[in-house]
Amino acid sequence: MKKLLLLCSSFVLLGSVAQAAPCLSGSLDSYVALGAGGCEFEGLTFSNFQLLSIPFGATELPSINITVNPLMAGPTGPTGLEFALTVAVGAGDFLASRFQYDVLSSIGGLSYASVGLGGASATGDGVVTAVTDAGGAPVIALVDSFNSIPFSATTFGPAAFLTVITELGVDGGPMGTASFASATNQFATPEPSTWITAASAMALAFATYRRRKA
Repeated sequence: MKKLLLLCSSFVLLGSVAQAAPCLSGSLDSYVALGAGGCEFEGLTFSNFQLLSIPFGATELPSINITVNPLMAGPTGPTGLEFALTVAVGAGDFLASRFQYDVLSSIGGLSYASVGLGGASATGDGVVTAVTDAGGAPVIALVDSFNSIPFSATTFGPAAFLTVITELGVDGGPMGTASFASATNQFATPEPSTWITAASAMALAFATYRRRKA
């Protein structure tokens, strides 16, 4: 009997250790420090945050200054993370951040991912971009002096687990300015009407992004 009680208590202890702590607002560096344990928010576990190399010619946005905020789902909206850092650049300046993390769902298959820009603006040939690859499905949000596509989303086959790579860029160009306040990644199972809106926004953003890179 004592052995059985000891075994049961061991399982309870292991379960409590394995369970991720709640996600709280903190720096991107603090999320990197969470490691494989990560944190949990509204049925999603975010873990294994890593900083990646930034594009050639860019100056890295300090990860210690990027604040990560959990985003609570609304009545019909998805949940996810906000990456906040108010920054503005002038002509000749190009700032960027690139990082990846894992998302694990305990409430059903994920089949929707989005990227959004908040408080983004640009003048001249400046541009603000947020590019996210969620399990091989890329989405692009882009704001320049000609286009405003601050939100883009994609759908894919249901997956319990995703590896997400996000790249943020604030580029003043040779003769412009650019600024932004935040970027968001959100995940959910979408309604059919969302698929049409997401596909249209993604197609327009991708076409604009390709033209700027050409």
